[in-house]
Amino acid sequence: MEVTYLPQEKNGGLGEAMRIAVEAAKYPYLARMDSDDICLPDRFEKQMKCFEEDPELSIVGGMITEFDGEPENIIAERILPLDDAGIKKMMRGRCAVNHVTVIFKKEDLLRSGNYQPFWKQEDHYLWARMVEHGCKFRNIPDIVVNVRSGKDQLARRGGWRFYKSVVRVFWYMYKHKLISFGYFLYICAVRGIVQLLMPNWLRTWVYMKFLRKS
Repeated sequence: MEVTYLPQEKNGGLGEAMRIAVEAAKYPYLARMDSDDICLPDRFEKQMKCFEEDPELSIVGGMITEFDGEPENIIAERILPLDDAGIKKMMRGRCAVNHVTVIFKKEDLLRSGNYQPFWKQEDHYLWARMVEHGCKFRNIPDIVVNVRSGKDQLARRGGWRFYKSVVRVFWYMYKHKLISFGYFLYICAVRGIVQLLMPNWLRTWVYMKFLRKS
């Protein structure tokens, strides 16, 4: 297997690193995961079959389990809508694609503007632009990646900086007519309660109990 290293002089963040990687990629389909995640053996076979079944698809994701410590210590699953309409409906309020599971068509990724720097929200910002550009989504119902997680990671999804980055995504969606202004205000209020007012332990409980299934 050929591996190409793309070292950068300074850390530009995940969005910038992904942009560089996508532009350097040589193949028409690109798969995404993190270095400490574990792919299931049949992940790529199952997801690529979707592109064969429907050539109009731009992106195919799947479901994840999350583990803390050892891979066998599963603490959660994240289950999402399967079809394009369900995914885009959920995308109005929160991410409807597990970023670490996606396989894209490179041409559609570039047509939507590629990854861009956007602190902690690189994926949702990209999904919004792909929706805007008419890209077609699908999630398969299978668990395809086991993701390293834990309560400390979930607890970091709070604070002013995180909240402001989330609001910027939804402001973009409003300005580009993907959501109404009323819905924008509703989302800002709900997110503000979860990410600004809740203590870390309560925010973690909400994520684990209510935000891991569609």
